[in-house]
Amino acid sequence: MSDNHSNPMLVRLNTTGDARRTMFGFETDDHPRLDRFQNALSAVAGVIAGACVVVLVLLTCLEVFARTVLSQPLGWNVAFTESYLMVGAAFFGIVTAYRTAAHVAVTSIFEKLPFWSQKGMVVITHVLVTVVFTLLFWYGLLATLESVAMNEIPPRGSAELSIPDWIWKSFVPIASAMAFVIAVIDLGREIAAGPSVLATDYDPGDVIVEAE
Repeated sequence: MSDNHSNPMLVRLNTTGDARRTMFGFETDDHPRLDRFQNALSAVAGVIAGACVVVLVLLTCLEVFARTVLSQPLGWNVAFTESYLMVGAAFFGIVTAYRTAAHVAVTSIFEKLPFWSQKGMVVITHVLVTVVFTLLFWYGLLATLESVAMNEIPPRGSAELSIPDWIWKSFVPIASAMAFVIAVIDLGREIAAGPSVLATDYDPGDVIVEAE
């Protein structure tokens, strides 16, 4: 390997290997099929989250135009933004952020720890992420099913569009299930790698490395 700052697509996987950074995740030579599967889930979630943000911006512009120029505000845009667009952007965005390591991380402390501590922290992190998304999936699913059973639909003419509430509530269990699958794969890969290898440390670090 040789240090090379000219190719930002390669990042340090661990002390013995590289991972190729893609728009929606990472790819390695050790488990390319699993990488592509995880990246596919991340891509679907990223597209949904991005679409929510784009629609949010367009809807805001439309509301400003309707209110200031036509003097006829939409009325339903606030509830639609809060229920659909913000929920979709947040929960599906979490999936892509987790897979691409875009979340906030304090690597300066992590890198100073002994290897066995780093290994333990990575495993514990995957376990905690798996547990959190399991709970989000379960309670999100319960809320969705309850909404279906109660036939929750805003009445016509109210400040909300007359769309069944279970649709936006389903965003939570769907996104959580996608993140759960990604986290479980990472956890299984980290455990299977053994105690002497960090298999899912995708921190770019200070140096970009390139395979010869």
